[in-house]
Amino acid sequence: MPVVRKLDLEEVQTIERKHTSLRKQREMEYDALVAEFHDGDYIEITPDAGETRMTIRHQVNKAAMRAGVSLEWMRGNGSVMKLKVVSSPFESLEDDADQPEDEEPEENGTAAALAEFELEAAPEPEPEPAPLPAPKKPARKPKVTERQAFVEAP
Repeated sequence: MPVVRKLDLEEVQTIERKHTSLRKQREMEYDALVAEFHDGDYIEITPDAGETRMTIRHQVNKAAMRAGVSLEWMRGNGSVMKLKVVSSPFESLEDDADQPEDEEPEENGTAAALAEFELEAAPEPEPEPAPLPAPKKPARKPKVTERQAFVEAP
């Protein structure tokens, strides 16, 4: 009979833990940083040794896109980078939470105009005419062989 034993929680975690690449780890770090940003925040970033400003800016922008945050980068001198959080998805959620559920959201002018606008049925386009057949190639003059030339010569 085989020996059967149940694995401890630590053993299970080591088996199930999947190796994440360095790139994925960096992505998760930047996502965690951007998750703390809120609308109107001013952020200052100082690169570590070996990191370029362009790489940091690119990674922060990608993390902001994934989080739905809009950023506005400011000009700066030296290695310090500054930015402002223009919009954050959390702010819009808080605004929705302030409104009672039984009330309908107010319609702005555009939404009201669209509600009143009725689409007319567009006329169906006329069918395209059948394509014309390709023109025939002109008949080629037959080659005259030496024998034919000799026979036909007077």
